[in-house]
Amino acid sequence: MKKLVLTLVIVLSFSITNTFAKGVDPVDVAKLKISKVVKEVLTGHKFELSKDVLARITFTLNERGEIVVLKVNCGENTELESYISNALNFKSTKIDNTIYKYKLYTIPVLFKL
Repeated sequence: MKKLVLTLVIVLSFSITNTFAKGVDPVDVAKLKISKVVKEVLTGHKFELSKDVLARITFTLNERGEIVVLKVNCGENTELESYISNALNFKSTKIDNTIYKYKLYTIPVLFKL
């Protein structure tokens, strides 16, 4: 029983040490930066919504790290789709995009009443 507990403690300590040794994942940092830009740009919209609207935004990053909106799907709300596309298109993310450029990303954004 003591050997089992000791083995578990050793395995746990190695896994924790290994987790902290890896550092910060650059993909997670990029996702946070993109989310921050999207939130800043789309917060404070002036639309009169009759219900909550879920928008799915498909975009890529160009060679300068700017968002290039490819598609916005808000259901029947074409005005909101146009607003999102115009507001986000070519907004800088300040990401070193050597890894992330020209990949497709889709994010959901919920607009509440």
